Amino acid sequence: MDRRLLTIWLICLVWMGWFLYNDSIKAKKATVEAEKIAAEMKDVPPADKKEIASGEKGEVKAAPDAEKTIAKIDNIALGTDQIGKDAPYYLHALLTNEGAAVRDLYLNDYDNEYRDGRLHLLNEETSGVLSYLLDVVGDESLRSKTWEVTTNQPNQVGFKTLAKKGSVEVKKYFILDEKSRATRLVLEFTNKSNESIPGFHYRLTGGNGVPIEGDWYTRYFRSAEFVLRSPDNPYGKLEEVTASTIVSKNDNNTPQPSFSVSPVQFAGVTSQYFTTLVVQPFDLSKEVEKNQIADATPLFIAKNVKHPEWSNIGVEMRSVSFDLQPGQTVRHEYLLYNGPKKESTLQEFSQFRLQDIIHYPPFMFIPVGGVSVILVSIMEFFYSWVGDYGIAIILLTVVVRACLFPLNYWQNKTMGRMQAIQPMMEKIRKECGDDLQEYSRQMRALQSEYKVNPYMGCLPAFLQLPILVGLWQGLALDFQLRQAPFLFGYTWIQDLSAPDMLFRWPEPLKFLDTFFGLGPYFNLLPLISLGLIITVMLFTTPQTNSPEAKSMRTMMIFMMVFMSFMFYKVPSGLCIYIITGSIWGIAERKLMPKPQLPTALVERAEQAKIAMQSGSKDDLSWKKPLDQKKKTAKK
Repeated sequence: MDRRLLTIWLICLVWMGWFLYNDSIKAKKATVEAEKIAAEMKDVPPADKKEIASGEKGEVKAAPDAEKTIAKIDNIALGTDQIGKDAPYYLHALLTNEGAAVRDLYLNDYDNEYRDGRLHLLNEETSGVLSYLLDVVGDESLRSKTWEVTTNQPNQVGFKTLAKKGSVEVKKYFILDEKSRATRLVLEFTNKSNESIPGFHYRLTGGNGVPIEGDWYTRYFRSAEFVLRSPDNPYGKLEEVTASTIVSKNDNNTPQPSFSVSPVQFAGVTSQYFTTLVVQPFDLSKEVEKNQIADATPLFIAKNVKHPEWSNIGVEMRSVSFDLQPGQTVRHEYLLYNGPKKESTLQEFSQFRLQDIIHYPPFMFIPVGGVSVILVSIMEFFYSWVGDYGIAIILLTVVVRACLFPLNYWQNKTMGRMQAIQPMMEKIRKECGDDLQEYSRQMRALQSEYKVNPYMGCLPAFLQLPILVGLWQGLALDFQLRQAPFLFGYTWIQDLSAPDMLFRWPEPLKFLDTFFGLGPYFNLLPLISLGLIITVMLFTTPQTNSPEAKSMRTMMIFMMVFMSFMFYKVPSGLCIYIITGSIWGIAERKLMPKPQLPTALVERAEQAKIAMQSGSKDDLSWKKPLDQKKKTAKK
C-alpha cells in the first residue's frame, strides 16, 4: 500500500478514535457536574418573596407595598388559543403576576417540530426564569415580586407595583393588536415622592426557551443577536454571539460583550427558524430623543453540560439614566417580536431592520452568504411556478449544471489529453527511477509541451464547492423549507430541510447512533448520493494502472465513505441536488463527444506505449522528435 494512503488511513482512524473517546469523557464529566449541582441545590434555602432586607444590622422589615396582600395569579391570557385563518391573534401568551412576566408563549399558526401541536416558542425552560423580566437598578426585587393585575383582557394585560421603598410606581402593559406579529410593551415610572430621583434606570430581559428543532442533525443552535443603528450606519450592523461562546465566557468568569457604541435597534435570541426580539422603535431622525437603551448584553441563564450549544441563553438591556421629578411619569415603549425568521413577515417591520436577522454565517470560515441568497432566490422563483420545493431544487440543479457545462467540457478535453500522455508519463517514471528531481523536471516539460495542467481539471469541483455549501446553508436556514415535503407529500420525505429519515433504527442497531452519532434514523438519500458521486468520480478519473493512480482512486473512494459520515445528516433537499447533479454528470460524460486529440500526440503516445512493452529506452523516447524516430526506424 502506498505510504501516503497508509498515512491518511492512520490519521482518520486516530481522529475517529479520539472523537469517540472525547465524547465519552464529556458524557462522564456532564454526569458528575450535574450530580454536583444537584447536591449543591439541596442546601439553598428558598427566597422569601414577601420581605426585603434593610437596615444596618440586617433586620428584616416588611416592604412598603407588602401591607396589601396580593395573590399570585398564573395563566393570565394574552391573545387566544384559537387557530386557523379566522383566528384574531397569531399568538397566545400565558403570563403571571409573579414578576409581571411571560411564562409561556405559543404561535397559533405554526406546528411544532413533531407536528402534534402548536409551536411552543417561549417557556420556563429554566425553573424560575421567565421572559421579559423587569427590575429597577438599586431595587432588584421586582423580578420576584407579586404585582397587582390592573388589566386582564385578551388584547391587553397590565400590572403595577411599587419600587424604591414605595417612592416609584411602576406599571407594565402587554398590548396585542389583532393580526399583528408584534406585541407592544409599555413601561411607566411615576415618582410618588416629594423628592427628585436622579440617575434612575432599569434592566429588561428578553424572551428565553426558544426551541431548538432537529437538535440531532442541525448545525444551528441558539445565539444572541443585536442590531446597532445610527445616522452614520442607517442600514444596521449585526452582532451575533453563540450560546457556546456565552457559556464559555460564563465558565471562565469573563464579562459578556456589551453593545453600546451605537443605539441598539433590537436584541434577542434566535434559533434555526424562529426568534424572539425586543425592538426599540426609535426614529433615526430623532435618535437622541428616542433612544431608551444604554447597552445590551448576552445573558447566561443555564448551561447544558453535555451540549453547551443547547444551553439556555437570553439578552438583557439596561436603559439610559434619567431623572424623575416629583409627580413626573416617564413612559418607555418597545415592540416584542415573537415569530418566524420569514422574509415576507419581517418585511412588515423593515423600518426597524428586522430582516437583518436572516443571515447565512460563514461555513468553516468560507463566506457563502451571497451564494446562499442567490440560490435560494432562484429556488423560490421555480417554486412559484411548480408549487413544490423538491422539484424547484431539481430545476435549480439543472440551471447550475447548465451554467457549468462549458467548464466541464473544457475539463473533459483536459482529462482526454491527460489520459493520452499517460504512456509517456509511465516511460518517464521508469527511466528516472528514484531520481525525483529529474522526474519532476521531465514531467513539467511534458505537460508544458502538450498544454496539460492536471490541477486545472479539478477546477469545476472547486467551483462547485461554494455552490454546494451555499445551498446547504440556504436549505438549512430558509424558513420556507421547514416541513416542506418532496413531490407534494407522496414520498417518505416530509421535510426538505432535514434528513429524509426513512425509518427509525431498530433496537439492535441503536449503537450506530450511540457510537457514531448517526442520529436515531436511517437516512437513505445520503447513501444514494455517495454511490452516484463515486460513479461520477470513476467516470472522470483517468483509467491508468500506475501505482499512484491506483492509490489516488482508492484514497478518493475512502475519503468519500469517510465524508459520508459527516454528510449523513445533511438536509434531504441537498441530497436531491447532489443526486440530480450526479445523474446529469453521468449523462454528460456518456453523451459528450470525445475530444479530438492532436495527431502528433496520439502517435507519440502510441510509440511510448510500444516502447514500454518492448523495453526500449532510447529510440522511442518522448523527447525525440517524431520525424527523427521515423528516420531511425527506416535505417
